[in-house]
Amino acid sequence: MSWEDVSRPSEGGRRRTPYLTWNDIQGDWHIFKGRVRERWGVLTNDDVEQIAGYYEELAGKIQTAYDVSREEAEKQIREWMMGRSDTHEIGDNDGNPISPV
Repeated sequence: MSWEDVSRPSEGGRRRTPYLTWNDIQGDWHIFKGRVRERWGVLTNDDVEQIAGYYEELAGKIQTAYDVSREEAEKQIREWMMGRSDTHEIGDNDGNPISPV
């Protein structure tokens, strides 16, 4: 995934998918930076301020902080954008989380 993949505007002013686009996140970074800290808790407030809504910066910070490949960092971002922020969560066949018993 690249910046171009997540920054394309929606067609006809309508959202193409029910998921977030990077334009949504970048435009409301003041809201999403708290969510980024929740998802990637190792990132500091300074890291999040430096990211400033830029996809490439976020991917790089995740890659460095968590010692993962670029591909893994981008996969985590995609899953977070689609509302699947916990990649270790167990789900049913419909993708709904199953609570541990």
